[in-house]
Amino acid sequence: YYTRDAEGPDGTPDSIPDKYQITITYVAESNGAYGTVEGTTEEFHTVAEITRDPDNQTIIKVEETPAAPEAKVTPQPADGYKFVNWTSGTDSYPDTAAIQKLEIRQDTTFIAHFTEKANVNILYQATKGGSVTTKEEHPAPATGTVQGSTAKADDGYRFTGWTDQNGKAVAD
Repeated sequence: YYTRDAEGPDGTPDSIPDKYQITITYVAESNGAYGTVEGTTEEFHTVAEITRDPDNQTIIKVEETPAAPEAKVTPQPADGYKFVNWTSGTDSYPDTAAIQKLEIRQDTTFIAHFTEKANVNILYQATKGGSVTTKEEHPAPATGTVQGSTAKADDGYRFTGWTDQNGKAVAD
């Protein structure tokens, strides 16, 4: 009897029946909308030790050997996001070190999850001789919208521009 060998690490037959090989894949949630995965995002493993007859090369013994994921990947959050964890099915893993400790016997996909960072604090303060229309706001770093504030000069004063907490000019 024969077993199919159509797939190998480079997409071509490799003399190992396909039923003894698995693929481990690493992807970012939502097609990369919140971050990406860099590195080796697909691993190909043989999950059996195959013994062949030395005369005719037929398989005479198969011993199951689970795959140990290499997990040579790094989650890269998009601006305003941070990495949370990896999941596969209902299981969750805090980092690639936890994935590397697994023994895998079937095709598996690990999904990198991201969440938006904490809201940013923007404070608007007027110096002597002026006021601001909005004193503070707290937009989300990736999805929030900054409303801004309007500076108003008192009589006899003029507005000279916005500065950060260190006195560096940031806007006129």
